[in-house]
Amino acid sequence: MTPREIAEKYVYGKHDALTDKQEVEDMITDIENYAKTVGNSDIISGVISDQIDTEWLMIQHPELNVREAADLREFCFKHTIRLKGCYGDGRNIFPKWKESLKQN
Repeated sequence: MTPREIAEKYVYGKHDALTDKQEVEDMITDIENYAKTVGNSDIISGVISDQIDTEWLMIQHPELNVREAADLREFCFKHTIRLKGCYGDGRNIFPKWKESLKQN
């Protein structure tokens, strides 16, 4: 697969993953396979290190505890925001997450 084919597979939903977690795992596998074909392990480490995690979210939003940061991470993933660069400063998704808490 080419990088474009990998991107289209996941952006346009041309995959068979049933959960977000499986989709991420499948995407990582596709990227790893691509990296092997071009011989560049930096591709893999760059993607993995740029994934949103609870620790990073707690740094971005010091008012969050671990449970809240994990919930925010899950909310981001459900809304296809998986990378720190996509999250940015959180000005778009963080208020939406806070609003979703009020609705639940």
